[in-house]
Amino acid sequence: MNKMHCCDFCLPYVEATLKLFHLHHTMMFQIDQILVEETVEPESGGAAGDSDDGKPKPVTRKKIHPEAVPHFRAEILAQRYRWHKETEAMIIARMPFEEQIKRPYFHVKPLEAEQLKNWRLYLDFEIAEGNETRIAVLFERCLIACALYDQFWTKYARWTQKQRGSDSAREIYRRSLQHNPGNVRLVLAFSAFEEALVLRSHAIPPLSLLVFVRVECSS
Repeated sequence: MNKMHCCDFCLPYVEATLKLFHLHHTMMFQIDQILVEETVEPESGGAAGDSDDGKPKPVTRKKIHPEAVPHFRAEILAQRYRWHKETEAMIIARMPFEEQIKRPYFHVKPLEAEQLKNWRLYLDFEIAEGNETRIAVLFERCLIACALYDQFWTKYARWTQKQRGSDSAREIYRRSLQHNPGNVRLVLAFSAFEEALVLRSHAIPPLSLLVFVRVECSS
């Protein structure tokens, strides 16, 4: 049975990492200099093909050039250090907002004004950063604690319409009315959204979600 050299396991990782980091531009070695070939005589009893004279054929395999290993390691460490600093900077920038979140779960008890302000500022900050995935995740987190506040639903729907289209925004409006049935501001916002899309046939159903109360006036 053939014995596989440890470099045989490392080479796919090395080649992928070289492409990722573009080491052929940043290091003194070219890719074809980092991965060099060596010829190894197979051990007796190996499964390598025999030559015409009955002797085992030499095996050619790739390995990492010894002089390239320190540079290769340094580039990996430098890239990881850059990732670490970027992550650290993102955490530091968001920590003031995170520390102000006192109730990340849903409760019928109204949130304090400072809590609502913190969520608004946090969302504005994340929107300014421009990472769509982070923005969507923060909106979803916000709407766990602030599910009863229409201002965050409409803010989410308007942002979603710009970034992901009208169908996604419509789904958010529908979700908002599931959590807040009969909320006049959400119903009107939903209707205005549909009217802006010239879908007037869709603008009537949201209005039907309102609960009209008849008030009897005594004479």
